[in-house]
Amino acid sequence: MTARSAKPADSGARTTAQAPREAGRCGANLCPGGSGAVMTDRQGADSNQRAPMPCGMGGRLGPTGTGMTNGDLLLRRFEPRFARTVASWVRDADELFNLTPTTPPPLTARKVIEWSRAPGWAFLLHKRGADGPSGYGELNPMRRNEEHLWIGHVVVDPAERGRGTGSALVQKLANTGFSALAAERISLIVFPDNEAAVRCYVRAGFEPRGQEYHQFGPWRRRYRMLRFELDRPRVADRLAVADAQGPRPIRQSLPQWRDSR
Repeated sequence: MTARSAKPADSGARTTAQAPREAGRCGANLCPGGSGAVMTDRQGADSNQRAPMPCGMGGRLGPTGTGMTNGDLLLRRFEPRFARTVASWVRDADELFNLTPTTPPPLTARKVIEWSRAPGWAFLLHKRGADGPSGYGELNPMRRNEEHLWIGHVVVDPAERGRGTGSALVQKLANTGFSALAAERISLIVFPDNEAAVRCYVRAGFEPRGQEYHQFGPWRRRYRMLRFELDRPRVADRLAVADAQGPRPIRQSLPQWRDSR
């Protein structure tokens, strides 16, 4: 599964409410963007350093990459030594366009490492006892709302596709966003013709909230994308929300994002 990594639009962006439940390509690495403008990976992010993962999260996920468990799958911080493996999961230019329309082919280990250096957090999904990862994804902050995150660059090992691994990865990313990063809302966008991605996001609990338009390529072709979102109140009973375990540590990291933009 490859998921478009487009950033969803900030508030005020030109979107259409109640997007149809069409099939579409799995997530894009575009931040949900604004007013139909051309969006780029991590638009506006000029820092080469990711904010540190907050500590004190009840053992769920620490800054040293301690695994967050759920059955036989663990979500861990990205390690550059697996960048070549992640790049190998994108098999052709069409899959790369689905994943991130602003990254030119071919996908290389260097480009994956560049993704991981933008503000936000990059993760790998591991099977317990396996030598390497099964999936990759990111949680990134929206520029105008520090409690609103977006999921980007979601890609799964081709050998694991069709087995629910993508949905498990997206669920774990959402779990981390709400419980460890104090998010109130998590968004993503997807091409309407990416049926596998839409099914993946629906299984993970996301709902269609609208649609927006982005322009890609040298001819600035305009693409319609569906916007999916998940709010904290809807998952409070299903996810292990960590509010009762102490203050929200993410506040210590957010000011440096604002300062760097």
